[in-house]
Amino acid sequence: MARHIRLFGLASLVVTDDPVEIAVFLQHPGLDREYAVAGPLINRIITGSVKRQFDLNGRYWLSLRSRHDPERKHSQLDLRQRLGGFSVAASWSPDVIEALGAYVAGAGSRDAANAALAYGAAFPFRSMTPGGDSGFNIAQYRQIFRLYRRINRARSPISPRGIFIRMNGGHIRARNALLRFMGGDPNGLHSVAVTLDNAITLLENMREAFGERRARKSPGLSAPANGLNAPFPWAEVRTAPVLVLRQARAAVMLPHVASRVPANTLVMMHMRDSLESGAPGGYELAAKSWSYCPATRYIHAFFGAVWQAALDCRTKAPNGNAMAQGAAA
Repeated sequence: MARHIRLFGLASLVVTDDPVEIAVFLQHPGLDREYAVAGPLINRIITGSVKRQFDLNGRYWLSLRSRHDPERKHSQLDLRQRLGGFSVAASWSPDVIEALGAYVAGAGSRDAANAALAYGAAFPFRSMTPGGDSGFNIAQYRQIFRLYRRINRARSPISPRGIFIRMNGGHIRARNALLRFMGGDPNGLHSVAVTLDNAITLLENMREAFGERRARKSPGLSAPANGLNAPFPWAEVRTAPVLVLRQARAAVMLPHVASRVPANTLVMMHMRDSLESGAPGGYELAAKSWSYCPATRYIHAFFGAVWQAALDCRTKAPNGNAMAQGAAA
């Protein structure tokens, strides 16, 4: 059962890492993400921080607005359709897929992989921007990755580096620079500034899974038997957001919580910790929730191409040296 942490005047938090409870909370009509800076002290600190992080010209980021926001609904549906088109066209830079494939195969550099991941997050939105360049300029995307990292570090409430970035406004400048790079598209901003964190973990999971399969290979074991030529193992390598937050705007009785929770209670769902190997397909991207990820097809296609590139890298360069040099160039 989910834990309800209630300290009078200080906090009212529901915390869970149970996938069944999380699936219920994601759909519960009494929970939303249009956060009010209200309630006990710790709740106000958390919601105030979230609203400051995701404020864009006085409004909450489009991709993170409430379930009833009509602009968000329209944007989410439109984006799912457009990103689905990119998954079919597979028109991303081959150099990016090669660099990421080399990294998964253990032959490429992390620096090149970071730049390539930044490209993967930005590419659809750059392509949809009039005059946007969809090519892979590695120096440019290294800078984009640094902007993401600055924003991400600023989210840490107790990190000295994060405090310094917030104090001098470095995260705001980084956010504005990313927004300009995306042609003013707030969905592109979200893709790089928020979801790139999941892409980094996903890539590391792929590298680990590929290494384990390669280690199982022996002179008497064929490639299909060791699993390297099996289909892209999405269920094994997938990941989820570290934390998903919702707020009860009115007092409500929640399933899996022993007592009624007061208004402004925050529900903290540790989705990444809750992700189990047998979790239903789509759980990691909230597929059955109103807050589903519209990039699901694009993510599957893009990282599926990376997995295939890793297989090709293993075939073409068994020792990985040539590919490592090419990816790091």
